[in-house]
Amino acid sequence: MKGQTWVEFIVATSIFLLSIGFIFITASGNLKEEIQKSQQQASCLKAYELENFLRQPGAPADWTFPSGFSIFGLSGNNTPLVIQNDKWQGMKSFGFANISQNSTPSQSWHVSYDVYAFEFDPAISDSSCTTENAITLCRNSGSYLNITANSTSQSQTKLKLFLPFSSATLIGLTNESDDVANATSANGTSVILQLNTNSTDEDSVSLHLLATPNLIFIEQFNVESGQYLPFYLGNISLQDSFGPFAPPNAMICDTKVSGLLNLTTENLLVNFNLEGW
Repeated sequence: MKGQTWVEFIVATSIFLLSIGFIFITASGNLKEEIQKSQQQASCLKAYELENFLRQPGAPADWTFPSGFSIFGLSGNNTPLVIQNDKWQGMKSFGFANISQNSTPSQSWHVSYDVYAFEFDPAISDSSCTTENAITLCRNSGSYLNITANSTSQSQTKLKLFLPFSSATLIGLTNESDDVANATSANGTSVILQLNTNSTDEDSVSLHLLATPNLIFIEQFNVESGQYLPFYLGNISLQDSFGPFAPPNAMICDTKVSGLLNLTTENLLVNFNLEGW
């Protein structure tokens, strides 16, 4: 009888401990899920705060570098979103530490942009074109777009442009047999380039526009290289970023917003990517 009682006690205790363990594991799983949800919400709040100072001009509204600001903002107009390039450059000059101390969010964020279309006006000519260690688009003499790929290491650049309701031909090619340069017409002109460069090989292509488009769209841009190669229109960055990158396994929330990058003389169509963590 005592033996049976002891066995019953062991069985009851085991069931009790298993029940407690099950409850603990379930509660821990729910707690972990709730913590992750909270972290995700906090990250998304930072991304939305980033969009807020993209849309606000700041105070004073006409702040410049190095005069500074009391409230940080990059826009010149709330609707549509118009980012002033001089303010973007001012932000980079102030540096992340200074910006994060004087803005909301204060840390753990990154903002970048990609230009996806630019104007082609015969009256516009890029007087200064950066070509060393870069991929450069340079408007020249009213009806030409010169494209240059220059690198110091083995690099491959893939670029696709679309010129709606326009015709164009490729001339002045300095590429080799392993490069690709095609221009095809269908409701406009598609230009596909694959340029392989290294320290002794610079590739260039000149695009002669027979009918001038209002806009030229950048449908693809990708560089595989042992070095960082910036992408320029004249001396203006077509891709740029500001802020630290997220550490591994960070709970990142990102959002995209489209707008204009104002260069005073013209506007570039831009996609902004906002990340918070």
